[in-house]
Amino acid sequence: MQKKDRHKSNNNFINTPSTKQRTSLCQLVLLPIMLLTVYACGFGDKIPGSENTVQSDDPGALLRIENGQLIPVADNNGDRIPDFSWVGYHHSSRPLPDVSTVKILEPTEGNADDTDRIQAAIDAVAAMPANADGHRGALLLKSGVYRVYGQLRINESGVVLRGEGQHQQGTVIIAMGTDTRSLLYIHGTAGMTEIEGTRTPVAEARVPVGTHRIPVQDASAFSPGDKIIVHRAANDHWVEELGMHLFEYPNVPWKPEVYSFNWNRRVVGVEGNTIIIDAPTVHAIEDQFGGGWVALADGSGRIQEVGVEHVRLVSDFDYHPTERTDPYHSRNAIVMDNIVNSWVRNITGVHFAFATVYLRPQAQQVTVMDAANLDMVSPIAGSQRYPFLINGHQNLMMRCYSETGRHDFVLQAFTPGPNAFVDCRAEEALSVSEPHHRYSHGVLFDNIEVFGPAAGLWVMNRGDSGTGHGWSGAWTVIWNSGAKVMGAMDPPFARNLVVGYRTTEVDERSLTNRKNWIQNRSGLQLNRIEGTNIVYLHRHSIVYPEGMVEPRSLFMEQLRQRLGDEAVEAITTSAQRNGDLETITAELKQMGITDGPEQVARDAQVQ
Repeated sequence: MQKKDRHKSNNNFINTPSTKQRTSLCQLVLLPIMLLTVYACGFGDKIPGSENTVQSDDPGALLRIENGQLIPVADNNGDRIPDFSWVGYHHSSRPLPDVSTVKILEPTEGNADDTDRIQAAIDAVAAMPANADGHRGALLLKSGVYRVYGQLRINESGVVLRGEGQHQQGTVIIAMGTDTRSLLYIHGTAGMTEIEGTRTPVAEARVPVGTHRIPVQDASAFSPGDKIIVHRAANDHWVEELGMHLFEYPNVPWKPEVYSFNWNRRVVGVEGNTIIIDAPTVHAIEDQFGGGWVALADGSGRIQEVGVEHVRLVSDFDYHPTERTDPYHSRNAIVMDNIVNSWVRNITGVHFAFATVYLRPQAQQVTVMDAANLDMVSPIAGSQRYPFLINGHQNLMMRCYSETGRHDFVLQAFTPGPNAFVDCRAEEALSVSEPHHRYSHGVLFDNIEVFGPAAGLWVMNRGDSGTGHGWSGAWTVIWNSGAKVMGAMDPPFARNLVVGYRTTEVDERSLTNRKNWIQNRSGLQLNRIEGTNIVYLHRHSIVYPEGMVEPRSLFMEQLRQRLGDEAVEAITTSAQRNGDLETITAELKQMGITDGPEQVARDAQVQ
């Protein structure tokens, strides 16, 4: 890769910001009592699209501190921080449901294969009629050990797989053998697909970040409740501005058609030729870079109202008392795709090679909470150990705990937001949590802590890593988080932001190694906030690095402003609401407690 030329291109951009359209952050205002107000939406007479903005005299400013108050500002492009509360089950507007048990299975004696027996019970529930809430019922697996030599699938709406606890004396399902399949695969037949003949072009030269309003040429075909695809195009000019055309073999230059993104949305209102959408935009749509369009969409191939809860999922492997590198066993505990408004809660994954929960590209509005990933088994190398992985739309992972992962809380390539990780913790981390590669956009890391020998939390230009990871993310917000190395790099025409800082011990060697790695890969020079673990490309990406800021949680405050205190109380714990960091940490670590070495052997080997 021609790093020298690319560095020159980016420096031109950095040194003359007034000559380029740069995005910035907006749409947050602190009340005098230091609470964050986000002009978003609520149910009733206030709908998305009624945004207010606070303009800054400095078009490049992100946030400022005045009289001890943190005051976010809008830029002159109208960009604002997206409302990240539009994530999770029904956009976090209701608690996860308690679905009635309609079928019960008991564990069997010995080493019998339980695959067919459990699958038949799942299929029996799937054949039952759904109630008014779309729920058919829950299959309860009583506590004990179940051995699965194949794969379990849920492909109908309204089915819940439930156990009697994620602990070792609860319901334990072991993926047996050397097949690298996923243990539980939950999926519909198709994701959101465009309805032909319904496209209408975006009618403005630039639609800003964080808005709910999209002007189009003709909105006559759209009505409230319609499912739509909002398309943000890319062209060669955009790729060249990012310097991503300079990759040389074996790396792959970025192609505009690959980086043209579809966002799944729903119409909540139409005003003339302006379509008002539910979840906000998470990137600007710009004529100069290809423009965009809106089209009606068919979501009938997706399943919904599916849950997995209160189970412990374990991968069998070639047991060794000290090594955990066997790759020939189940890779994933739970994979979801072509699914909407569903959940995973109170589960633990043990010994899997890749992920405990993997939300694929057409997983939308899924909540994963109170989940743990423990003692992963695979080589410590690429494409291994991504325990909590998002690749879909509008998903929430909250109160998740991980040990021995590489990229513990992570997004795959091209992931469209908003998505959010909230109040999560990783220990024994072997690499960084991040948008991993290829321009994932619109993600919140909210009160995330990452500890371990190579722990980090950042959004960077990964340059020629992999086959050309490049700019890993845009419009990423890291809020009140802590790790051995943290930081942000802004891609041209977009922003990333670190707000607040959980003070952690400064590891000079680790910080230097990580900083040098990024510089060597990207050809760009990083700076550092003295006395901290934070590195940056543009200083305005780092806001208030002296300590934690109020509100403690951006997600919780945005949800409160949109739907009120009851919505926050319905999905959070008292420790979260009270900002009790010690209790939050203790509750997360509790999910990782085992009963000693003999219990680890039980997880690894069938007795």
